[in-house]
Amino acid sequence: MILVAEECHAVRRDVGLLDITSFSRFEVTGPNAEAWLARVLAGRMPKPGKAALAPMLSPEGRMKGDLTVFNWGDGRWWIMGSYYLRAWHMRWFSQYAETGVEVRDLGEEWAGFSLAGPKSKQVIEQLTDGDIGQLGFMGCGTFDIGLLRTRIGRLSVAGELGYEINCRMGDHIALRRLLLAAGFKVNIREYGFNALLSLRLEKALASGQPNSPNSTPLV
Repeated sequence: MILVAEECHAVRRDVGLLDITSFSRFEVTGPNAEAWLARVLAGRMPKPGKAALAPMLSPEGRMKGDLTVFNWGDGRWWIMGSYYLRAWHMRWFSQYAETGVEVRDLGEEWAGFSLAGPKSKQVIEQLTDGDIGQLGFMGCGTFDIGLLRTRIGRLSVAGELGYEINCRMGDHIALRRLLLAAGFKVNIREYGFNALLSLRLEKALASGQPNSPNSTPLV
């Protein structure tokens, strides 16, 4: 538990790096993509360059997925969620498939990291000449980090300033090295999911039972 506490302090005080390859990623494209997403997910779909929390519900209002949807602004949408529910969610998407919509599982193609903490902006600004400093909360876009093409969202489930940085699976190790090198002077530290669960609890971010199939908007 001492190790977990140290990881939590690092994220709150400086900056932490979490491997989020274990998040699922689905790409949705096609002329009817936005309309289909609006039917399958609860909530308004984000405008280009924005992301939004988008729970997926059953017809009875039961939680099917605690998801985030990204509108990259190039005709491609992403849905991100829990990797262990990846096959289940894909079956659900297939069950409600429609003409003019293609859903593709990117789980074997993309990886990534979450960079979180008050100094996370200092780290990421060193690595890209894109206008990432102006990316607002829940904003998203495509940026080059070194020679790596990445898709980045400005959000964090740790409750701090943060960025979710997605890269091709083959670039995963190189991206980790770049982020750790850029964060060395600001005491970057890698942290795990035990620390993340504690950080979420401190910020009252829902997890567990509120996001289970047993929950409804009323219970």
